[in-house]
Amino acid sequence: MVFLTLSIVFALEFTPAIRYRKVVDSYLDQYFDYLSDEVSWVHDKGTLVRWGVSTGIPVAISVVAYLGLSYIHGILGFLFGVAVVFFTSSFLVNHNKLQAARDFFLSPRTTGLQKEVGILADINTEGLNETELISLVFYDYLIKSFRKVFAIIFCFVFFGPPGLVAYFISTKYLKKNWSNKTFGSEKYGFIVTIHEIIEWVPARLFAISLAIAGNFEDALQSWRDQMVNTQNNKTQPFVVSAAGALGLRVSQISRGSDGEKVLNIVGIKDDPDPDSLVRLGRLISRVVFIWIGTIGCFSIFSFFG
Repeated sequence: MVFLTLSIVFALEFTPAIRYRKVVDSYLDQYFDYLSDEVSWVHDKGTLVRWGVSTGIPVAISVVAYLGLSYIHGILGFLFGVAVVFFTSSFLVNHNKLQAARDFFLSPRTTGLQKEVGILADINTEGLNETELISLVFYDYLIKSFRKVFAIIFCFVFFGPPGLVAYFISTKYLKKNWSNKTFGSEKYGFIVTIHEIIEWVPARLFAISLAIAGNFEDALQSWRDQMVNTQNNKTQPFVVSAAGALGLRVSQISRGSDGEKVLNIVGIKDDPDPDSLVRLGRLISRVVFIWIGTIGCFSIFSFFG
């Protein structure tokens, strides 16, 4: 059923149904705004309570809906799972944005590049050259692919639709508060740590898959060289793996407390160019098929086993 669910969701990526994801996102924004503005006791409580309430309500609803529909008929529970995966994932939209970013770099325009990349990656791009801007798009696409495709698949396989809803809503909660400070400006270190624990296994599975789908030896060398460096120990392993698999030296950009850019170079060999973004998109596509194909093989073996 998992393989069939993912196959249906992947097929739906190429239909007009993807427009309804924006509708779901808008309802989630309204939901968070309502809890922040209208439910005073939630806003006045501590960070963990606000996070727990914001995440717990949709999870409770999904548990009741999934169990109820599955009790009525297994097909209804299956369709509910398809809907949950479809509305929490996103592959083709991000892939198309990557292609558009590559075309933008190749266009003859000389202004607006920093602004466009800054909007895409939600970061201050002042003072960045073209190579650093390409690295920023490279990094942003990898993060979005992981959290909107591969972490989604992992959560669905191991935790089911309710667990997937919990991960998705919690991620949205953190992003919403980070962007708009909906629930205040308190530190969310503990919640981020929970996410890091949940993402620890899928992040490394993703990194290994990137190495297999690309240049395995270079990816392994990149991972070996970079991850032992204390400067890079907080870099996501799949970023290092993807850079090595494509033979690229990617600049991971952040901003210091004084606003100055801080560069963290990962990978090996060459600096990225606009065509590197196309190669990255193809690499991610191969990994998607590897994951779905592997799940399909397990499904077949379990069916006949």
